[in-house]
Amino acid sequence: MNKIILAYAAGFFDGEGTICINAIKPNIKNGRTILFHSLKVDIRNTDEDILIWFKKHFKGNIKYYSIEKLKGTTYNSKKPQWRWNVSSNQARDFLEAILPYLSVKHKQAELAIVFQTDKKDLLNKERPFQLIEVKQREWYKQEISKLNKG
Repeated sequence: MNKIILAYAAGFFDGEGTICINAIKPNIKNGRTILFHSLKVDIRNTDEDILIWFKKHFKGNIKYYSIEKLKGTTYNSKKPQWRWNVSSNQARDFLEAILPYLSVKHKQAELAIVFQTDKKDLLNKERPFQLIEVKQREWYKQEISKLNKG
């Protein structure tokens, strides 16, 4: 991909983007407790066109949020917003592409890339559930969260 596009995307993402790892509540499936972790990358903005640009170059999804839906949330706004997002391997691919150009979110991106690359499928029926893997995923989640608040 063109370096100018990657640099522009990284600059915009540094200012407007978010990297996080979501932990989905554990559930029991076939007698096994499963805890899912998912890498998420998103940008919220009141300008839909820039998010369409991100979708064109990096795939993903765009969702619309009305002013009414935003009331009482941390995203309270006088204008509607759109959110572009990618998750899991698509999020890792996006972060790998823009990593050389990131400044503010460089460390979070590095951790997120390692998290997604090393992630193992806990639903693999060929081996037992590994608590150490969940603890490792939680560590990545907490470290990225700390950096985001930094």
